[in-house]
Amino acid sequence: MRPRVKIKIGVKAELKSALETALSEKGPMSEKELWEESIAFFDPKMRAAAGKLRRLYRASFGRKIGQKTAELNVVTELRSMLSSIKKQIKHTDKPIQLGKTHFGRIFYVKGQENQITKKLEQIVLSTPSRALEVLLGVRNGPMPITPSFKRAINLLHYYELIELRRIAGKTHAVELGWVGETMIDSKPTDGPFPSHFRIWKPFSASTWVLKEGPEKARMRFDLAAWNPIDRIFYLGLDRKYVGLKEIKALKEKSVLLHLPAKLVVFCQDISDSAKRYAEKWGIELKQI
Repeated sequence: MRPRVKIKIGVKAELKSALETALSEKGPMSEKELWEESIAFFDPKMRAAAGKLRRLYRASFGRKIGQKTAELNVVTELRSMLSSIKKQIKHTDKPIQLGKTHFGRIFYVKGQENQITKKLEQIVLSTPSRALEVLLGVRNGPMPITPSFKRAINLLHYYELIELRRIAGKTHAVELGWVGETMIDSKPTDGPFPSHFRIWKPFSASTWVLKEGPEKARMRFDLAAWNPIDRIFYLGLDRKYVGLKEIKALKEKSVLLHLPAKLVVFCQDISDSAKRYAEKWGIELKQI
């Protein structure tokens, strides 16, 4: 094994100044971008530093090392230098990991604190990931925190790109400033709920959705009910047979309606796939 020779590059103060200037001019940067900025700063000096290392190695051990090996050692020293500099620059605490791409923390200078959220939004929108699915998904309505999206939702919430709201007893991710707006078009009637409930059968309502832009959409459900005592709103199906397609449609429409609602299904028979879907999403089943 070859002895290791360390070379002091001697440009730490220059590099720190260059990075702070880049941050001031370009705005907050991810750890990944900070490294790319460091490489760009040091690239003109690479050959000279590698040559110095090769001469030092030969003088110390009487053997030669190649240019590529010398450059790799210089890059290692640059990483060590940057690691020390990063401790002296303002940064966030939560690292950004989107899929297999590691962006690290976000670095910034004083006065750029209000640009951090925008910076993460730019990173997320340019990188296919679960976080991108959530960021685009909440534009259509609340998203429940499922295991596969939990990490992405926590990241977006930490950087204040989304909000968390309790809907029907469960926490959902929603767009910043989200306020559900719904107009009920149907009148109360009788149905399969306790007599003190306010019941609509069928239930129709209009709400805003995003398509090519904000549009008013009309939603129709088999039934709905309001429990004035527990203050719980129910949306549901009331059919002889319920399959996976029908129960998925119920779930999707309830999200678009922008109302915190508990989902319930009244039926005589239900498919196994629909039953599994109901259990997964906490949809109440009442076979009658």
